[in-house]
Amino acid sequence: MYDMISKSLQAALLTSFLCLIAPVAQAHHAAAPHFDLEKTVSVQGTFTRLKLANPHTYIYFDVTENGETENWRCELMSASLLKRLGWTKETFQPGQKFTMNGSPARREDNVCITTNIILPNGLALDRNTNIAGESFTKIEGDSHLLRDEEKLDFTKRDKYLPNGQFNISGNWRSINFARGSKYHKPFDKADSFDVTPAGKEANNGYNRATDDPALRCHYTNHIWAWGHDAIVNKIEQTDDAVILHNGYMDITRTVHLNQDGHPENLTPSDTGYSIGRWEGDTLVVETTGFKAGVLSHIASIMHSDQLYSVERFFVDPETNFLMRETTVTDPLYLNAPKTFSDGQELVNLPFEKYNCVLEGADHLSNASANSAPPTAQTPKVEAPAKSGGSKWFIILIALAAIIFVGGLLARGKKGT
Repeated sequence: MYDMISKSLQAALLTSFLCLIAPVAQAHHAAAPHFDLEKTVSVQGTFTRLKLANPHTYIYFDVTENGETENWRCELMSASLLKRLGWTKETFQPGQKFTMNGSPARREDNVCITTNIILPNGLALDRNTNIAGESFTKIEGDSHLLRDEEKLDFTKRDKYLPNGQFNISGNWRSINFARGSKYHKPFDKADSFDVTPAGKEANNGYNRATDDPALRCHYTNHIWAWGHDAIVNKIEQTDDAVILHNGYMDITRTVHLNQDGHPENLTPSDTGYSIGRWEGDTLVVETTGFKAGVLSHIASIMHSDQLYSVERFFVDPETNFLMRETTVTDPLYLNAPKTFSDGQELVNLPFEKYNCVLEGADHLSNASANSAPPTAQTPKVEAPAKSGGSKWFIILIALAAIIFVGGLLARGKKGT
């Protein structure tokens, strides 16, 4: 009995510890340049409106302290994801009270990224809470949910089109494979790139806080856009082309079939020029003619106009995921080829326009790729953060408690 209690208590403490660090770990890779995730802010708010938008939804509310009222805005997940989880403009009612917990913006007053919203009845809504009350299932290795009725059985449709092409047409939802999954090949780790001296110089000129292409409603590149954020993509097939419609940032690529090579004297563009061929049931796409730009906005890796990509689209026989393995070469900026992978699942979901809407000083639509880094500032949201404190300090205290209780339990066991 003692062992059971001991193990249960240790498990509970460990679970509490993991719950504390989870918001930090999940948000860190994307939000860190714009929000100080080392700090927390907790304020009592009165709801005014919810703006469902892509790439982020915003909740607006008033905070009254010492007789003075200030307007606040905090960031949530994209509208594309929240709508599927049941969020609407009527999720909150004007005048509704709640507690907002989050992390403060680095360059704006009264702005945060949401950790959770505590309602008066104690219900906590985090950035992606399912409030639809419907049944969801998780795909192995995926970080997002899918209703059963939204899934389509790839095996129950024609395998080939009348023109003989392998059938990959339809609407596909991008899958965010978790780290450790056999499908995950990192695209966001700087140390996974073998960069030339010229590439390092280009990377040093990139400041993610101001130069991230998403801050201008730009899709970064064709590699990132296709697999981003569980958005629904669409594929159309004709005799002479495969058209790839990206649900992220409303980008369409045409893969030209039946061509022996790329045209000469291409005008450089963001998407480049793609030619494709079928190797059995695998679509091989080769793309060149790029403008110089950002290869990985998270890893702060640039690419030159010599970038060349080879994508291989195929259906995994075990999962029926439409997989894409992409290998890029860039003789000017990379010493060696780099390979990434992502996947899609055939879905009964509509393909919708993304309609990017940006808001706030963190979305610098007037910044250029050569913008100077902003002057370092101390976050200005210190005053409302009375009940906050350092998130990492709380984590260390929790870890110390686990170690302390574990020691007491060990001594107690010896004494029995």
